[in-house]
Amino acid sequence: MIRTLLTALFGGSRNIVTEVAGAFRPNAEASAQRAADAQSAALAQFAAEFAHPKQGVFDRFIDALNRLPRPIMAFGTIGFFVFAMYDPIAFGKRMAALDLVPDFLWAILLSIIGFYFGARELKKFRDRGPRLSADDVTGVIDRMQQIEAQRPEPEPAPAATKAAVSRAEPRTDAPDAAPDAATGNAAIDAWRTGQ
Repeated sequence: MIRTLLTALFGGSRNIVTEVAGAFRPNAEASAQRAADAQSAALAQFAAEFAHPKQGVFDRFIDALNRLPRPIMAFGTIGFFVFAMYDPIAFGKRMAALDLVPDFLWAILLSIIGFYFGARELKKFRDRGPRLSADDVTGVIDRMQQIEAQRPEPEPAPAATKAAVSRAEPRTDAPDAAPDAATGNAAIDAWRTGQ
């Protein structure tokens, strides 16, 4: 009787317990085989896509162009810092001039860069506030003139140094000698008057 029961459950070419359990729980061995087959198929597809490397000059040129924007932006940003240390006056003038670029042009530039890198359009930047007015432009021009006024004068050549010093110093032997007109800079005016 036990033999008949065991033969009915496990005997012959069928395994009833395995067949019943397979309805409630997937077969781990078969699942692993299916996953391995899917991975092998994916790798075979990738190998087929990249089996023939691009050989044309045009293809290599386009690949090189596609690799340029990120390094150009990175090194360009570093270049701004180097330029600011090398010539602060010129850097200040250029940064002041960038204030004249309208917001919608900044939005277009940032959208292009954003879409290039897969980002969303920068809506908050476009809706940030009022546009440039005439007073803004006038203020930027005034700032550029102030920055230019801070540029130090170049040192004169050695032959012209003596003549420049004699012109800069007021003559004390003439009774009506007076220093040049006031420049608006207290330090220069004090130096010219000899105080």
